[in-house]
Amino acid sequence: MKFKFGIFTFLLLMVMLIFSCSSEENIDEKDKIENISKNNSEEKRVKKDSLIEKKKEIFKYICPQGDKEGNSNIEGICASCGMELIENPDYQ
Repeated sequence: MKFKFGIFTFLLLMVMLIFSCSSEENIDEKDKIENISKNNSEEKRVKKDSLIEKKKEIFKYICPQGDKEGNSNIEGICASCGMELIENPDYQ
């Protein structure tokens, strides 16, 4: 009887050890996934901030209709509407 109880206890401890090790690996994988998600969201934020700064850029020549895509620092024609660009009064 004592022998059977000893074997049962040993097997129970082994099962607990196996499951405890695998749960730590799962935690490590979750941490890796969370870190990747944080890095991706930070990269997206940086890209978004740089795009906002780019949009705030004051161009020397602007579209008379207000098309932001046609603005340029080089005199020419608006790529969006085809009108000739005018000098921007806010440009310094």
